Amino acid sequence: GIVLEDRFGTGKTLTAYGLPKTCVQNGWTFLYVEDVRDISLAMSFAKMYAPCVLFAEDVDRTIPIGSRSEEIDKILNTFDGVESKDIEVITVLTTNNVNGIHPGFLRPGRIDTVIPVHAPDSDAMLRLVRHYAKTKSGDPIIEGTDEQIIAAISGLKGTNAAFVKEAVERSKLCAIEKPEMMISPEDLKKAIVSMGPQIK
Repeated sequence: GIVLEDRFGTGKTLTAYGLPKTCVQNGWTFLYVEDVRDISLAMSFAKMYAPCVLFAEDVDRTIPIGSRSEEIDKILNTFDGVESKDIEVITVLTTNNVNGIHPGFLRPGRIDTVIPVHAPDSDAMLRLVRHYAKTKSGDPIIEGTDEQIIAAISGLKGTNAAFVKEAVERSKLCAIEKPEMMISPEDLKKAIVSMGPQIK
């Protein structure tokens, strides 16, 4: 069991988008569970298609601190009950508020690790820009050196991955007007300026 935690927009959900491809490449099944309350049913399904990765978001909304009900007991038992032992299932959950989760859920045996997904540093932001600045076929549509791009996105310092994606999407609108349709560092700067109120 894994919990990815930190504030909104840091890339926890983005991780889910990469998981299915990784699972299939390695012979694992991937299941997206819309509601953590359905995890018991999903676990039964996962057993039939193991090895399997189960992914669900916002676990803090389902298993809040200070509450205990039959439904919560069922979820807790799903993670460390007899039926869940010795099966190849990895559960990946996300939360924006790890302190709001029932402590009984986070104990070892139920959850093996809690991984903070912090806001990206400049190197991670550069990689995100290069990731998003591509055509559907995967061809890069950004020009400039790493140093120029890092300087252009310095206005995003302290923000999260969602802001980087939006800056790239807005800069694509500037690139459309050019014959070569390439994003420049200057396009990124303009996009970030237009996001000023949101960044503030």
